[in-house]
Amino acid sequence: MMKWIPWVKYGLLALLALFLVALCWIDNYPDKPISEIEEALLKEQSVASLHKGNANDLRRYYGLDETMFDGVILYLSEATMEVDELLVVKMKSTDQTETVESAVEKRVEQQKESFEGYGAEQTALLSNHVLEIKGQYVFFGVSKNAQLWESEFIQAIKK
Repeated sequence: MMKWIPWVKYGLLALLALFLVALCWIDNYPDKPISEIEEALLKEQSVASLHKGNANDLRRYYGLDETMFDGVILYLSEATMEVDELLVVKMKSTDQTETVESAVEKRVEQQKESFEGYGAEQTALLSNHVLEIKGQYVFFGVSKNAQLWESEFIQAIKK
């Protein structure tokens, strides 16, 4: 019986080491400047065709203050009958996740109400929006290209 005790200890230590390594690597993304992420996203033509939003747009559409975050990327459609939007927020702390997430969901609901009854295509795009939280980053995209934007975003923050 005593022969097994050292092996059990080594096995438990190995499991603990694996757990700690996994904990360090899961959802751990490098600290990337928001300008690098924006540059990567703008390589996608469908993003480049949108116009860049500013702090007033962020406050108007999402109720968020740009100074609360380490960086914000906002691109909006210029056409009033289009719902294409891209928002990337680099949070100062993951404690801000709920604030950003609820602001995005509120924006989606407002847009759905605006297009309800006559904008079936826009409503479908809004229903299929992409909202992804990766570490200190929040990605939100509404477009037929939103999945592509998301993969470009993920590649940008992993590099």
